[in-house]
Formats: sequence, C-alpha cells, structure tokens
Amino acid sequence: MESVEVIEAVATLTKLQAQLDAATRERDVASKERDAYRKAYEAAKLELERLKRGLFGQKREKIDRAQLALVFAAFEKLLATTDMSPTPDEQAMLDVASQSIAEQAGHTDDGGKKRPTPKGRRRLQDADLPEVLIDLAMTAPDVEGRVRIEDDVSFRIEYQRGHWVRVKVVRPRFVVPTDEETRERTGAATTVVSTPAPDEMIPGGIAGPGTLAHVITQKFADKMPFNRQEQIFAREGEVDIDRGTMCRWTQRCHELASRVVDAMSEDANNAVVIATDATGVLVQAPERCKRGHFWVAIADRDHVFFRYSPRHTKEEPKKFFKGFQGYLQADASSVYDALFRQDDGPTEVGCWSHARRGFFWSTRSHREPALIGIGFINKLFEIDRELKGLAPSRRLEARKLRSRPVLDMFAKWRDERLADRTLEPRSPIARALRYTQNHWAALTRFLEDGRIRLDNNPSELELRQLVVGRRNWLFVGSDEHAPETCTFVSLIASCRLHRLDPERYLRDLFRVLPAWPQTRLLELSPKCWARTRGRLDPWELDRPLGPITIPLPPSTHEQAEQARAP
Repeated sequence: MESVEVIEAVATLTKLQAQLDAATRERDVASKERDAYRKAYEAAKLELERLKRGLFGQKREKIDRAQLALVFAAFEKLLATTDMSPTPDEQAMLDVASQSIAEQAGHTDDGGKKRPTPKGRRRLQDADLPEVLIDLAMTAPDVEGRVRIEDDVSFRIEYQRGHWVRVKVVRPRFVVPTDEETRERTGAATTVVSTPAPDEMIPGGIAGPGTLAHVITQKFADKMPFNRQEQIFAREGEVDIDRGTMCRWTQRCHELASRVVDAMSEDANNAVVIATDATGVLVQAPERCKRGHFWVAIADRDHVFFRYSPRHTKEEPKKFFKGFQGYLQADASSVYDALFRQDDGPTEVGCWSHARRGFFWSTRSHREPALIGIGFINKLFEIDRELKGLAPSRRLEARKLRSRPVLDMFAKWRDERLADRTLEPRSPIARALRYTQNHWAALTRFLEDGRIRLDNNPSELELRQLVVGRRNWLFVGSDEHAPETCTFVSLIASCRLHRLDPERYLRDLFRVLPAWPQTRLLELSPKCWARTRGRLDPWELDRPLGPITIPLPPSTHEQAEQARAP
C-alpha cells in the first residue's frame, strides 16, 4: 500500500512539475509580449506627441533659456576650465573672415559704426523697370510770381496687370512772394513753399495702390500665403518684396479698409434676410495653436462680411447682429437661442439642407423612412426652383399654394413615425424627425416672405472659400491680426456677389480711400462701387498717385434707385 501511495505521489509531483514548467513558459512568453507591447506603446506615444506638435504645437524649435542654463550649468563649468583659445594661424583666418562679413553687412572700422544698408527704395532707382512720372506741381499753391527752385524726388513700385512699373514722384518747391502781413512781421519778401504730400494708403510708403491690391488679392482671393509670394517675386527677379513687408502693408491697409466693412455691416441692419454661419480657425500662440472662430453674414444681395471671435458663445451673435430685426437664417446651433429670445431681436429662419442631412445620415440604418423624408424635402426644393424667376410677392403666393400641401403631408407622416413605439428614440432617423419637429416654425418661415431662401447654403459656400485659404495659411497670427483677414475676405466676397474683379476693385479703393470723406464710406462698398466709379474722373483714377476730385453725394433719387436695384 505504501508503494502505491508513493507511486501516486510521484505521479502527482511529476504532473505538478509539468504544470509549473508550462506556467513558467507561459509567463516568459507573456513577459516578452508585455515588453514588446510596452515598447510599441511608448513608440506610439512618442509618435502621437510628434503629430500633435506638428499639427497643433509650436512650429519653431524654441527653448526656454532659463531652463537650458540650469540644466547645462555643470557643463558650462567644465568648459570654462578647458583652454579653447585659437592658435595664431586660426586667429588670423578668423580675422580675415570677420572682415569679409563686416564688409558685406555694411560695417566700417570708424568707431564701430554701421554703414546704412541700402533699402528697397534705393534699389528701386536702379531696377530695370518702365518708369511713370508723376509731377505734383499742379497741387502746389498757385501764387503769382512763384519760382520753382528744386524738386523732392521719391519712387513707388506699382503693379499693372502683367508687369511692374516704377513711379517717379516729383514734389517741387517754390519761392513765392509773402503777403504784406508776413512781410511786416518777418521782414522777408519771399518764402519757400513745398508741394503738399499726396494722399496715400501708406503715406510715404514704397507701394502704390496696384501693388497693395495685387499682394492682398493673391493672399485672400487666390489663397497664396506671403511666403509663396516672396518666392515668386524672387524667382521673377523684377522686384524684391519680403513677407514681413507684405504683412505690414496688409496691416496698414486694414486700418482704413476696415471702415468700409464697418459701413457695410451698419447698412446690413436694413436688410430683410441675413444668412449666417461659423467655422473654426487655428490661431498662433506661444505654446500651441488655439482655436478661434470666423463668422460670415450675407445681407440680402448687398453685402458679405466676416467677423472674428476668440470663442463660439451665445454672446458673439448678440454682439454681431445687434440692432438687426429682420430674418436671420442659420443652423440650429444653440449659440443663437439667446439672440432669438430677445424682444427686439431677429426672427429665426431654418435651413432645409440641414434637415435633409439628418435623413441622409439615416439611409444606412433606416433606408425606407429616410428616403421618404428626403423625397418630401426634395419636392420643396423642386417647387422653389420652378418659382425662381418670379417676383417675391408672386413667389410667396405660389409657395402657399404649392408648398403648403407638401409641408402638411410631411408633418403628418413625421408625427406618425414619431408616435410608433417600435422606433428607437436615439436612432438616426428619430433624431432627423425630431429635428424637423423641434424647428418646424423656423423651417416653415419661408411661407411668410418670398425673399427667404429654403436653405443656408450661400453662407456655407462663403465659409468654404475661407476654409480653402485656411489650408494654405494654416493659422492666423493672433487674435489681434485675425480682423485683418476678415476685412479683406469681406471685400473680396462682396466683389464676387456683385461680379466685380477683386484686384481691380481693391486697386481703385486704395486709390480713393485716403482722400474720401469718412461719412460717405458706404459709397465705396462693392454694392455701390459701379455707380461711384462712374462719377469719378477716370484720368485721375487711373493715375497711381495724385489728387482725386471727390464727387458730390448721390441724390435722394439715385439712392432710392440703388436701393431698388436687385
């Protein structure tokens, strides 16, 4: 019996030993897999951090100097004890190299003073460009007996479709007789009078209105960042304009041109319908890019203007549309709710394209009801396309006659579907149905006025233009510089609305804006520009510099005709 027990014990021990060996092998395999997964995790984590830095992080390899000094202090002490002074031969080579660098940089040996480096204006005199002469003698005081004694000469660079020209500006000085009062007070029989400086977007700057318009149109209409323009100018070799200069030009032009956009925004309060939408944009920051928001507003067929806000909150629409009491067409974002609840606020108008999108997303899970919903909405758009050429009053009558039955049938079908207990409340089709139910009053607002659209697509299309540019610019410089983008995309979008050439419009705008009365800026908006341009002297307007004769304000009859224009 004892031998049997011993045999069983040995067998048990052998079995346990085998299980232990198997467990040990499994543990070793698991440990290896764990180490492999840990390495893969660490590698993936590092790659994710790299991608985050590439997409949202800081672009420049900038290091905190204080932290660097703290960490590197021990090595600094070690290096201080090491003799790294150059040999006599090495010192001689360094002296020759330093002298060569100083000569190229414009340094001299007289007291360490730096000789001024030639600027663009000086290089422009020697550039091989066609020259246009602008003599401002006609703007000098016309005094009998004046004698021209000398000229102040300066240069501008001007872009004319397809080529560059150098503009030579001559401001003469005259000796003129003094009047009796001055002669008695000073005893001088004559005095020197200079020709007044011309009105310019950038007083005394090197860029003419055509140059400014070309650079800004390339950036905001053709989506070409300044660094690419700088490369193109360098490759062509005719002019040398760096990106920093173009940035400063844009900022200075914004200071005046933004007043025209403000006048457009104020005039938009008289619109019947404003369509609006918003999109995000990256804003450069010290550590990593943050997120800002561009808002677009299309006021009837008059104006398109953009606004920027650091946040996407309910306070922004209240600020942007303060004073507007017409119809505001937007998506169903909650940021507009506080605006629509105001007693003196606008009336909400819904978007059937947004409603249709919910049914489209439901086609995979609930194909039949989703297609039925899309069919109803498509019918509304089909009817409205047939009524496109009618006057607003006639279109409204036809909508009530033809679109109302479609809406009634759609509402009945929707309510029956929502009352079905088998419908999953959180399903895509249920959300699409509830969207139309919750926003029914806003979606059917087009039955109140024939000028209201069924959809908010125009504002989304305008934002798409901005998004294409955003992919090239990557980000805006700061919250303070974002309004510059808004100013010029507003003017360019309004030019598209009124079928104007944006570069030609901006060139003419920059030509007349410095001298234009600040109380009549709406006349310079794309909406009014065709009439305003027809009242200007074409010879004065075509010149890159010089006086501009400001016409009288349009009559009340002309303003009424312009207001009635489509």
